[in-house]
Amino acid sequence: MKSKGTLFVLPLLLVSCQKPSPSLDQIKVMIEPDDSYVVDTPLLKIERGSDATFHVRMNEGYLFDACSYENYQVINSGTQDISLTFMDVKYSMVVSIYTKKENKKDNPNSSSSHPSSSINNSSTIEESSIVSSGRPLTEIDLNYHAGTSSFISTSEESIAVSYKGEHLRTNALNGYEYLKEKTGYQFDCWNTKADGSGENVYFGSKVPYDTTDLYPVYLEESPSSDFTFSLKHKGYEITSYVGNDTEVVIPATYEGQPVVSIGYQSFENKSVKKIHLSKNIGFIKPNAFLNSSLEEITFVDNLENIFDTSFTGSNIKTVHINAIRKPVGSGTYYDTFTNKIDYLDMVKDEKKIILFSGSSTRYGYDSTLMEAAYPDYKVVNMGVFAYVNIKPQIEVIKHYLKSGDIFINSPEFDYWCLDCQFGSDTQFEKNLFYFFEGNFNCLQYIDISKYDDFFNSFRSFQGERNLLPTKDYSYNAYHYDDDNVYYDDEIYNINGDLILYRPNNDADERISQPETPYTTTVFTQVMFDSLNAIYLELGIMGVDCYFTYAPKNIRSLTVESDSNEIQKLGVMISQKIQVPILGDIFNSLLPGTCFYLIDNHLSTEYAGYRTQDVISWLTSERQNQQD
Repeated sequence: MKSKGTLFVLPLLLVSCQKPSPSLDQIKVMIEPDDSYVVDTPLLKIERGSDATFHVRMNEGYLFDACSYENYQVINSGTQDISLTFMDVKYSMVVSIYTKKENKKDNPNSSSSHPSSSINNSSTIEESSIVSSGRPLTEIDLNYHAGTSSFISTSEESIAVSYKGEHLRTNALNGYEYLKEKTGYQFDCWNTKADGSGENVYFGSKVPYDTTDLYPVYLEESPSSDFTFSLKHKGYEITSYVGNDTEVVIPATYEGQPVVSIGYQSFENKSVKKIHLSKNIGFIKPNAFLNSSLEEITFVDNLENIFDTSFTGSNIKTVHINAIRKPVGSGTYYDTFTNKIDYLDMVKDEKKIILFSGSSTRYGYDSTLMEAAYPDYKVVNMGVFAYVNIKPQIEVIKHYLKSGDIFINSPEFDYWCLDCQFGSDTQFEKNLFYFFEGNFNCLQYIDISKYDDFFNSFRSFQGERNLLPTKDYSYNAYHYDDDNVYYDDEIYNINGDLILYRPNNDADERISQPETPYTTTVFTQVMFDSLNAIYLELGIMGVDCYFTYAPKNIRSLTVESDSNEIQKLGVMISQKIQVPILGDIFNSLLPGTCFYLIDNHLSTEYAGYRTQDVISWLTSERQNQQD
């Protein structure tokens, strides 16, 4: 879940309670709830391609600033009551509204929650508000070797770069500063060994632990005689491939002009399995690789026009991205994913307990209590955000797991994210690229052939990045809360728990989210099959998987979700889920006073109580398994 100020439009796949097979022409649009405004009807069902209009009432002291859907119109902007229309909506989505203080002179420390707002406002916090993060200060010295390729911008054979900061691993040099051309050759990646036999590290991605030297891997470009070209207004387009190689390096230039695009059907039915693109390629046209044998692609993150239909009929599985653009998502809570992966990589050879779901996990555990109860294990809290597909995240996490590890999963039951949380969503959502922007190397562990819209979503991600302020990798997401407010002290511990003090809610009431049905009608067999398949895959590796219920404010449930319906749902889950279940569904439904700002973000006090419960359930279950 998320609170106000989130930066991005979120894809939304909703399970209909009325029809098992909703019309493809109908989509759902929702405005994300927030304490700075009220929406009369926050969820609308519309025809695909039509407009969605909402009546929004700004709470006292707030004004509308902007929203995360680009094509919108606002009437009565600057007043407390506005009409907000999203035009030509083609996909289901959740839209964030960004607000600003009405009178900044009276509140000089306030800042807009719009993406373009400064994120350097240091918050004054009481000493007791944050406990020690447990994170050591990292010092890394790296030598980048130019060799004979001269890929880095120096006349020397190598340059030394020192990093001192709070990230456990540093990012490799980004190509926007250090990439240089070499005629006839193309930079492919860095490598940890001079002979190229080590681990590949792409521009801007995280450098492996204990690495002191990085060497450029450069590839000789395929001969221009292997292609036919057509001159366009910005450079040459490849119109056909006439060679016979299974690995192709697209030349950066032809006859002194850049090669900027790959044309329609230019690689149709070709046996090319791997392709490497230069930074000059900006357009891969639909059906460019129609029915080809392509399995792996390396490209640069300034490629903006790329489509799923560019690879129709191919079986592309692996993607590598070199970063030559500055990141924009650094410091957002999406960016915590790469921090958590850094720690997971650090402890990959130790016994681990992985806590996983959306932000209810990020807010919902005290890993130090769990490590005290299980001193032989390192606990890693991988919870980030519930509105994106869990499967790509788990594919990355799986790379660091081993037999004997424990995986505790607590899917969130909000109906607009059930497909994501149960892994039945087949989309690779745009927002996942913000998870990986701080370490594009993560993408190599994901089989993209399992997902829809990978390249379409990347194109949307690129377009959105064009509108956001650039940053750099030094921003540490562990200094920023969900509203992008900066804190001098880290507000996450090394395990990945949010440790910013969160008081109990004042009243036992629904706080901010739409009412959620806890009924059997919103769950499908496809969801259970998908989640069980994930557990089975991890189980084959020797990972012990457990299901537990995410915490939820009982006051936020729908009227239909009475005790009988909740009990029926608990029985259904006990029958459908094929791994041990920790706790009972009623244990997860707590009074509104147990939560903070959102109806499934636990307060600090109740995160501790919930952790103790999970420890007790896990201990009991494992003892039963041994008996």
